[in-house]
Amino acid sequence: MPLLTPLLSRLDRFNRRHPWSHNDRLSPWVVRRVAASGAREVLDVG
Repeated sequence: MPLLTPLLSRLDRFNRRHPWSHNDRLSPWVVRRVAASGAREVLDVG
């Protein structure tokens, strides 16, 4: 684990400078796909 500590520290700093959210990025696409499909219900798995 000591070998991973510097790498994880650098990744943490990078992520703090460049936040990114899968939800912010993909939610509009999911909403469009569901609306286009005519689905009345959606199952959110995780």
